[in-house]
Formats: sequence, C-alpha cells, structure tokens
Amino acid sequence: MKSKSITILFCFIFLFISSTLIAQEDFEDDTDDSGAPAAPIDGFIIVSLVAGSAFGYQKLKSKK
Repeated sequence: MKSKSITILFCFIFLFISSTLIAQEDFEDDTDDSGAPAAPIDGFIIVSLVAGSAFGYQKLKSKK
C-alpha cells in the first residue's frame, strides 16, 4: 500500500510540475518567424501511442 501511495504522489507531482514548463520564449515584436518550418509531427504519433499502450498493458498484466 505504501508503494502505491508513493507512486500516486509522484504522478501528481510530475503532473503539476510539467504544467509550468515553457517550451520556447516569446519572440521580439520585430522578429520575422513566418519562414520557420512546421514541427514534423505526422501519423506516426498514433502508432506510437498504440504501441506504448500495448506495452504498458502487457507489463501491468505480467506483474500480477
């Protein structure tokens, strides 16, 4: 029971710490950022989420 409560505590701590992170500072008003390339996030994000979920489910199932 103690390890489960510690795990839940760390999950909440990391959840609230990550909400205050800033990815990039703001540009100055005179900066031209219209030519910046877009982030290369494509269809593989769905495949990664499914694979990660399956791996996590398998690990949790094998623990019991």
